[in-house]
Amino acid sequence: MINIAICDDNVYQLQSAHSFVSSLLNVKAIAHDIQVFDSLSKLEEHMLKHHFDILILDIKYENEHRNGLAFARQCSAISFDTQIIFLTSYIQYFQEAYLYDHIYYVLKDDMEIHLKNAINKALKTINAQNNQVNSLSIPFNRRQTIVAINDIICLEKDLRKIKFYCKDIVRYLPANDINHIKNTNDLFLDTYASFDDYLPLLPDNFVQTHRAYIINIDYIKEIHNNDILMINKKLIPVSRKYRNNVNSYLTSYFLKK
Repeated sequence: MINIAICDDNVYQLQSAHSFVSSLLNVKAIAHDIQVFDSLSKLEEHMLKHHFDILILDIKYENEHRNGLAFARQCSAISFDTQIIFLTSYIQYFQEAYLYDHIYYVLKDDMEIHLKNAINKALKTINAQNNQVNSLSIPFNRRQTIVAINDIICLEKDLRKIKFYCKDIVRYLPANDINHIKNTNDLFLDTYASFDDYLPLLPDNFVQTHRAYIINIDYIKEIHNNDILMINKKLIPVSRKYRNNVNSYLTSYFLKK
């Protein structure tokens, strides 16, 4: 069963999107439940008790103190694995939308062309998530933080702690911690643990390069003789002890892709 929420303060658009998505899933013979909401507040209240696999959000709402972009950021904290699709009339938010976690941006005038692609992409991602361990529970700031494994760029051992550097770190940190920071590349989650606690849980795109570092191969930007540059501009050392294993691991991994 695929659970979907559609939120739009335009009743006509709400009904139109509901009809389109329902017809698409019926053709695919996919069991589904679609719920509609005319305000972000009503949707948020419902999400505190119920999980949605897919959210379809407009961006601008009348009589709301926030827009769909801000809500998408909040959703990442409530339900990190929910697939978000923006369905809107406002093309001017296209670039800004990519600062937030979503999988597709669809203009309402192009709904019949592109919403189908968006739903198909969401379904593919959901299927992939269901077929693998896709998250880690990390004790951070006196609470358990659920982190998507495919968000982790690298792990760094620092004395008795492990630092987790993530591609989309803003989804895991309170807004007050990041609003005043322009560069989020240096932000991380940390917890008291050892590599032995987490390395067995990581998939085959992670490899240890140094006694203090484990990297996600998918987020390598440049490879040098003695170090590796990650997409967050962090330079990871490759020690002599791990060099041969890292080289063979990289070769084997990329040949399989």
